[in-house]
Parts: sequence; C-alpha cells; structure tokens
Amino acid sequence: MRSRILYALRNIKRNRLNVAITTIGLSMALASVLIIFLFVEQEHSYNDFHENADRIFRLNYTMTLKDGTKGSDDLIKPDLAKDLEDKVPQIEHCTPYREGYMAQLDLKDKNLKVKLGIANQEFFDMFSFKLLKGNRNDLLVDPTNIVITKSLAQKITGTDSPDYDKLIGQSLEFTFIKNVSFTIKGILADVPRNSTLDFEAIIPFEHENAFWQSNNGLVTQFYFMS
Repeated sequence: MRSRILYALRNIKRNRLNVAITTIGLSMALASVLIIFLFVEQEHSYNDFHENADRIFRLNYTMTLKDGTKGSDDLIKPDLAKDLEDKVPQIEHCTPYREGYMAQLDLKDKNLKVKLGIANQEFFDMFSFKLLKGNRNDLLVDPTNIVITKSLAQKITGTDSPDYDKLIGQSLEFTFIKNVSFTIKGILADVPRNSTLDFEAIIPFEHENAFWQSNNGLVTQFYFMS
C-alpha cells in the first residue's frame, strides 16, 4: 500500500497540469450536480409547508381566439369567488387574491414601499402561514384590519426585535387609500422562500379597487380548498 501511494504521488508530480485540470473539472461537475439537485428539490417543495397543500387549488382558465390561438391565464373577475362557494358544494373555502400595485405606507418620517397582498378572511383558513402574534380567527374579519410580517414590523419600528404586543392595535395608513386607518391585527413570520405567494402585508379585499388595475378588470387569482 505504501509503495502504491508513493507511485501515485510521483505520477501526480510528473503530470501536475493534467491532475489540476482533472481535479478542477471533477469539482465543477460535482458542484453542478449539487446545484441542480438543490434547485430541483426546492422547486418540488413549493407550498409544501401548508397543512392543506394537497387540498388547495388555484383556478386557471384557457381560451381560444378567433384565429385558433390558444392561451391560458389565472386572472379572473373578483365576483367569481362568492359564486364558487355558493354553487360548488365541494369547495370548503375560497379566496380571491391580488397584489396591491405600488403600495406604500405613510409613516411619520417616511413613505415605505410594501409588497401588499389583498384577500378575504378565508385566506387564513386555507393557508398555513405562521402566526407570531394575534388570533387567527380574527384576521381580516374587519374591513380595516391589516396583517403584517415580521420583516415589515422591523421596518416600521426600525429595530430587529420589535415588541409585537405594542404593534398589535397600532394604526397604519396607505397612500392610495384615503381616509382609512388600518389596525394591525396580527403579525406573521416572514413568507417562506418556497411560497408561490409573496407579501409583507395583507388587507381585506374590500380595498382592492384602491390600487391600479389592468387587463380590463381581470386582476384576481382564485384559490380554493376542497
């Protein structure tokens, strides 16, 4: 064994360039395989953290144009949510969801841009985003409720360890929603990276018209649990 090791070391010294190229190539190949594995694993883990992940669906639709071209989308008129719950008995919960375009909070000393989600109160019956403070049954029940994430709480307070007890019940105002003060009703952990939905705050769907719309009003995604 000792002689074989010495022989191998001599060969390495004689062929340093080839050994270096081989080692670098093998390292890059292994690194590429690892990166691909981690990427595929993350893609397959999307939304798995929800307790009812296997029962939650997003409503999509397909369309065929006059020239025969086919397309698909997930943006649907908001009124469909109530019709789905009323007419499809297999649906247990249903929520429209959209983003508040260019949403920003008016704070005392600055305006703060926010990734805003807009949904109805059934949103938290369906999705298992971790609640750090507040009562899950009370979220989005009142039209002036707002639920914020830990990272937004840190931005609002300017500290890494905000006092959640003091934040609950405080008022926040949005630039595009006039004469309405939103009361912080709950604080969530930050949305996981492997989540399709990404937001820093959620407000009730009653205020979705306050934000810029496009696509002739087809601005809403629908999620339902059956």
